[in-house]
Amino acid sequence: MKRNTIKLSDGNIIEINELGKNSSLKTVILQKSFLDLCEFAAFKYYTFNKDSEGYKTLINLLFLKSNKLRTLGSIIEFNKFNEIEKINFDIDLTDFSHFFTSKGIVFSGKTSPNQQWINKTELVYSILKWAANKLFSIIYFFSGKQAEKNKSNTVIRSWVDDAEKIYKDEFETSIILIYPFFLNPLRGLRYIRHCFKNYKHPVLVGIPYSFIDLIRIIFSKGVAFDEALIEFENMAMVRHASLFQDFNIIYTSDEYMVNSHVLHSILKQQFKKVINKAHGIGFYSPYVDYDEMHMYNENQINHYRNKNKSISYYILKEYIIDKITYSPDKKPAIVFIDHGNLERFNLFYESKLQHETILILIDICEKLNYPFFTKFSLQTSLAGIETFIKKYRNTLVCNNIEMLSLENNILFVNLFSTAYYDFSKYGEVLFIETDIFKPALMFGNKIECSTFENLEYNISKKFLIN
Repeated sequence: MKRNTIKLSDGNIIEINELGKNSSLKTVILQKSFLDLCEFAAFKYYTFNKDSEGYKTLINLLFLKSNKLRTLGSIIEFNKFNEIEKINFDIDLTDFSHFFTSKGIVFSGKTSPNQQWINKTELVYSILKWAANKLFSIIYFFSGKQAEKNKSNTVIRSWVDDAEKIYKDEFETSIILIYPFFLNPLRGLRYIRHCFKNYKHPVLVGIPYSFIDLIRIIFSKGVAFDEALIEFENMAMVRHASLFQDFNIIYTSDEYMVNSHVLHSILKQQFKKVINKAHGIGFYSPYVDYDEMHMYNENQINHYRNKNKSISYYILKEYIIDKITYSPDKKPAIVFIDHGNLERFNLFYESKLQHETILILIDICEKLNYPFFTKFSLQTSLAGIETFIKKYRNTLVCNNIEMLSLENNILFVNLFSTAYYDFSKYGEVLFIETDIFKPALMFGNKIECSTFENLEYNISKKFLIN
């Protein structure tokens, strides 16, 4: 057997690199077993005390930044539906055998107590993170402290424009800290210009990442690399905490950060109040630390409550879904919520599912004589939209949902987009599910789902009033 292959009990050989096309990574990471997997790896390969901030950051990194564990999780999920005889992986998985449903699997791979689990690409992100935050720190040194003289009791930590939507009222009276958004610099620059034009107290600020700690990451390997990365992340937040000494309430939306718990635990010890509002339906760092978390649904709350029981949790009122009523005077319209290039995020199964969903919807709409629209995200380029239109026949672009809803009863078809919460006031939403892909894990059991087999029937049933 070649390296990185799986042999099934029927003799078939599957490339592990192709496994993403047969298992949903979204479903994998939402299973409690995946967090158990991360905790087992932490216990097996590292020496952090379970109560330490270092351990919490380690778990967050393994949960969000370990392709090896995600691949392992995909194999375990694949095993639920397929009997496995042998696994030839980069790593000897014998110690993880209790996670598999098949018994007696033969494991082959390298055994190393110095196994590195966090992605090596985090080095590149660390370099970019250090450079961008250093630039903003210099700007803050020369101008930011002046803005602090506009004494305010509250401060908002922000990166891009979604913060304004989340904390619109607070933006008028708070100091607005703007951190570098190096993943999309142009979007970050637009946000900076907007804030300085429209608000009184924006401040550019950087997190004080250490150059010495960065050098340690560069020259470390194996477990030492992972530990150096944790030191780099955690100590930056320890230093950053001093900036908040004049504020009593901190508003943020940083549950995706692996080290935010370090900063907020210090601020809470100083009797400051830390409030976090989710900026999407994401299920991010298992360990966080806030006084309050405002989330989209109970499933999200349960994800964070698992390791953070002292936090007060709330459902965001603006995202409580009210069922709408279709009008008999309007025409039906199908709107697919596009998710963009999912393969960019290693979501190969979801990418294939999106492609198949669009093709089936086009066929159904042609048969039922319904118009088929696609709603693209604001991040989709004109070139991307043009490519999509050429690829899929009879596709109309939905530029304005509110206008479309004036003359149409809209049925949105969705995989896992957070846009569900914004669009549901304009129409009903139908989620696609399969034996492998389960959107209810993200959105709860109250959503309406359909398989491909009954999709046409479910769509027709929605529009019976016509």
